[in-house]
Amino acid sequence: MLLLKLLMMANDKLSIYETERVLFPFILRFYYTEKKLIRIAFLHGKKNDQKFPQNCLQNHFPEWLINAMHQIQAYLLGQQKIFQIPYSWSAIANPLYLRSMQYLAEIPYGSVISYESFARMANLSSARHAGKVLSENPLPMIIPCHRVIRKDGSTGGFTPDLSIKRYLLALESSVCHV
Repeated sequence: MLLLKLLMMANDKLSIYETERVLFPFILRFYYTEKKLIRIAFLHGKKNDQKFPQNCLQNHFPEWLINAMHQIQAYLLGQQKIFQIPYSWSAIANPLYLRSMQYLAEIPYGSVISYESFARMANLSSARHAGKVLSENPLPMIIPCHRVIRKDGSTGGFTPDLSIKRYLLALESSVCHV
């Protein structure tokens, strides 16, 4: 949230909106501009009864955002593998993290790699460093951080809740089960 406030301060012409939606089986918060998605946050375990901020477009969403929500819902139901959603890398200020996220975006649906392999691919110092970078992913599912697992085949970590990662891996018919 602090990063979004900094983005708004850095460019006062940029309006950032947010909304919450239940996309089975999760409650997600979307942060977006008029043209692109900036961030998705899982609101695991929270009810969808919070009020929208004053600058939210409420029910007058841009057509691309409605389409994006449909794509994500289809993905969560196992009906879609590839996203065609306009998104922005602007929420990633660190150039090393940005480059790492770009590598991460190339991991195909249903595939997994180890933290160690991802660290080598992204030129990170260690598997632990890879985990730190992955925890900063602003667009989970679209930039598939859940596809990075431990080299022993176990799931590893996931923010905010490991059960989300297990669900996404199982959904993609990977080595893990819900």
